[in-house]
Amino acid sequence: MVFEGGLPVEVRIRTELLDLWAQVFERLADRWGRAIRYEGELYEPDAVALDGDPPITRRQVVGYLQRFSDLIDGVERAGVDVLEVEDDLARYADDRDESEYQALAADRAEHGARLAEFEERMRRTPRVFVLYATGEGRR
Repeated sequence: MVFEGGLPVEVRIRTELLDLWAQVFERLADRWGRAIRYEGELYEPDAVALDGDPPITRRQVVGYLQRFSDLIDGVERAGVDVLEVEDDLARYADDRDESEYQALAADRAEHGARLAEFEERMRRTPRVFVLYATGEGRR
């Protein structure tokens, strides 16, 4: 929070993916009840939100989006970990202590595998997020 002209101004810094998620969630909150932003009850939770077989309810859409938020967090954290280890590896590249370099390489492999796992989980996430964001099948 910063103050501009004596008024409080909220500043948010988001990644592109998190910003897309937040915009979709805010639109849902505007239409289905602002309380969902705080894990409160949404308006007509069992109403069909997306046609399909089976149809997907508003409650399910919100649940998918909340789980997707956790996946976004995991991907972004794993990505930061990978970048940090790659920086360390670059620093040790010329004058490296072999044991330290091997430990960093192992960390890089571990973080890279974690990042790949999160990315795969995101790919397998139901298309609810994309469908709603693009307006396809929306009620």
